[in-house]
Amino acid sequence: MVERGNPEALVKELVGQAPWTVMLGAGSVLTLDFGVRDPRQSGVRIHGEWRLWLYECAWRLESGDTILTAGEHQRMLASNAVKSLRGVKITDLVIARPSLDLEITFENRSRLRTFATTASEDHFSDQWVLFTPQLVSVIARGDQLMTESYGHLTTADQEHRQQ
Repeated sequence: MVERGNPEALVKELVGQAPWTVMLGAGSVLTLDFGVRDPRQSGVRIHGEWRLWLYECAWRLESGDTILTAGEHQRMLASNAVKSLRGVKITDLVIARPSLDLEITFENRSRLRTFATTASEDHFSDQWVLFTPQLVSVIARGDQLMTESYGHLTTADQEHRQQ
């Protein structure tokens, strides 16, 4: 397990994992769920223990020299294209500096790229967020990669994590 103080290493723990949910949200939001289905979730939608949320950034899905879709693409076409990532392992993940753009390469040679849409000094807008099993989120804001706790571990949660 990677320490909370190393957010880039936490993000790179996605390498070797395959998303089981890839879905479009409101606007151009894209969400990928990894790992086991988190039993602490409530409500209609169950999340993965890892959840990557592309929020206030532009993104594009490529394969070879072809752009398959992008965040502003026709919704039905974009939805179908991103579903091609379901069950496909991540083989590489690069965080570019200073923008904190992501380049995620998958086993099928697809690449998911993000692009900052804010300036480096904008530390209020979340470009992307990675929620982790440690209940720590890694957040890209401007040129800062930071971590924040987003929940608390109950005794049952701690026992679940030790299994």
